[in-house]
Amino acid sequence: MNINTRAFLYLVQQTRSHMSAGGSIVAISSLGSQRVIPNYGAMGPAKAAMESIVKYLATELAEDNITVNAVCGGIINTASIQKFPDYQSLLKKVIEQTPAGRIGDPEDIAHAVAFLCRKESRFITGQVLVVDGGLSLY
Repeated sequence: MNINTRAFLYLVQQTRSHMSAGGSIVAISSLGSQRVIPNYGAMGPAKAAMESIVKYLATELAEDNITVNAVCGGIINTASIQKFPDYQSLLKKVIEQTPAGRIGDPEDIAHAVAFLCRKESRFITGQVLVVDGGLSLY
C-alpha cells in the first residue's frame, strides 16, 4: 500500500502545484487490481486502491485542467513477472489465453501512457485503460 497507493497520492500532491497550466497524470496498474491472481495478494489490493484514487483525483483536479488516468497492464515481460513461481508454465498459459498471442512488452504500456498524455486525449479522465492484448476478455 505504501509503495503503490500512498506514494502515488503523495506524488500527485507534490506535483499539483507545478501543473498550473494543466497536464496529465497517469498511474500504472495491473490486472491484479481487477482479478485474483495467485501470488499477488499484496500487490493486487494496492493496485485496486490506486485505481480508486485515480477516479477521485480526476474529479478533484478537473477544474485545474489536469487529467488523471491509469494504465492497467496485463502480463508484461519484466523482471518482476519472471520471479513468479513456475514462470514458464504461467507464460505458456497466458499466451494461450491472450487473443494477441503474446505477453506485453514494456513499450506497450509506454505507448498507452504517451497517448493519455497527449492533448488529443484531454477529454479522457478518471479512466483505467486496460492494455493486455485481450487477456481480460475471457
